[in-house]
Amino acid sequence: MNDSIQILRNEFSKKLFFVRIFEHNNKILIWNDHKIKMEIELSFIRDIIDDKIKLDEFTDVIIREMTKKIEKKYVEMKNRRVSVVIPNHNNEMYIKKTIDSILNNTYKDIEVIFVDDCSTDNTVKIVRENYGNDERVKIYENKVNRGAYYCRNKGILLSTGYYVTVVDGDDFIDNEKLEYEVTNLEKFNSEKESEDLKFWAYGTQFQRIYFEGNDINNVTHINKSNSFVFLFQRRLFNYLGYFQNNRFGADSEYAKRARMLGFRFYLDKKRLFYNAYTIAGKNLTQIHRAEERRDYIGKCSDIIKRKEYIEMALLDEKEHFLELIMNNKKK
Repeated sequence: MNDSIQILRNEFSKKLFFVRIFEHNNKILIWNDHKIKMEIELSFIRDIIDDKIKLDEFTDVIIREMTKKIEKKYVEMKNRRVSVVIPNHNNEMYIKKTIDSILNNTYKDIEVIFVDDCSTDNTVKIVRENYGNDERVKIYENKVNRGAYYCRNKGILLSTGYYVTVVDGDDFIDNEKLEYEVTNLEKFNSEKESEDLKFWAYGTQFQRIYFEGNDINNVTHINKSNSFVFLFQRRLFNYLGYFQNNRFGADSEYAKRARMLGFRFYLDKKRLFYNAYTIAGKNLTQIHRAEERRDYIGKCSDIIKRKEYIEMALLDEKEHFLELIMNNKKK
C-alpha cells in the first residue's frame, strides 16, 4: 500500500495542490485541513491506481471538492481573527515584551499561539505565570527540539484565525501593525475585480535592534532591513502547504514558492512595524552566507519545477502529525 500512497502523492504533486496522504484505520486519509479531509476505502484505491484515466479523474474530483470546502470555510468564518504564532527557544529575556506587544495591539480579535521548542531557561514558566489564564493565549510545548520553522508550522496548523502571522520569541511589534495590515489587505482586495489579482499576504518591513550583554536597553545600533514580515490569509496554507522544516531561509523560500505558483504578496515599503532583537555579533540567520541561502532556495524551486511539490509541503512524520490534528487542545 505504500507504493499506492506514493503514486497518489505524486498525482497531487503534479497538480500543485497541497494534501497529506497516508493510511489510517485501514483507510486512506487524504487531508488538507481539520475538517477538509476524505477517507477512502483501500479497495477503491487499488482499483484506480492502475488506470491512469481513472486516477487523473479521481484527483481532479478530490481537488475540486476540497477547494469548495476550503473556500466555504473562510466565507462562513464570522470573525477576522489574527492568529499570531510565536516560535520560542530560550527567550526569557524578551518573551514578556513580545507577547505584550501583540496583546496591546489596536486590533483586538487576536489569538496568540506560543510554541516552545524545548527551552532550558524560564521562558515557559514566565508565559504560564503571566498568560496561563488568558483565553487569547494558547501554550504548546514540543517534546523534541525541532527548530523554528517546525514551530511555525505547528502553530499555523493549530490556528483558528482568518489571518495568520509570526512573531519570533525574541522580537516585538508596534501596536498598530495588525490593524494596519488587515485593513489594507482587505481594502486592496475589495478593489480587485479578478480573483487572480488579489493579494494573499501583506508585508511590511522590519528593523534589527542590536544590543550588548544581557540588557536589551543597551542598544548599540539599529538597522532597517530590506526584507518583509507578512500577514497571511490563513487559507494560503491550504493551497500552498507549509514552511519547509529547514534551519534557515524557509520564510524566503515560502515567498518564492508563492510567487512561482501565482499567489501575489503585497510589499509595503512605507511602513515598519516589526522589531527584531539581535545580540551584537551573534545574528543566527546571518551565519549562513548569502550564496548558501540562494542555493537552498534554488534547490526548492527545482523541486517545484520537477512537480515534486508535496515532498516539500509535508509537515512531519505521520505519528506526530496525527497527534497534532486529532488533539488540538491547549497544553
